[in-house]
Amino acid sequence: MYKITDKGRAMTDTTPEKVAYTIKEFCALYHIGRTHYYALQASGEGPVELRAGPRKVLITRRSAEAWERRFEKRAANDHSAINAA
Repeated sequence: MYKITDKGRAMTDTTPEKVAYTIKEFCALYHIGRTHYYALQASGEGPVELRAGPRKVLITRRSAEAWERRFEKRAANDHSAINAA
């Protein structure tokens, strides 16, 4: 598995994971565009952000993982509802 660094280079599984991601890194990691990211934030469905100064926004790894679990759970529930119908 590969992850994207802030310089756009791929990291392997042997590379230590980051503690926090910039919005650009988060979007690259989850293969979403920044516009979609901001739409998720506006709807209250985005990850929890950590503000590090007036312009620096970070998403902690824990926040990213929690966000991912919420979407996995929602997808499983949607799939179950479709199969039950």
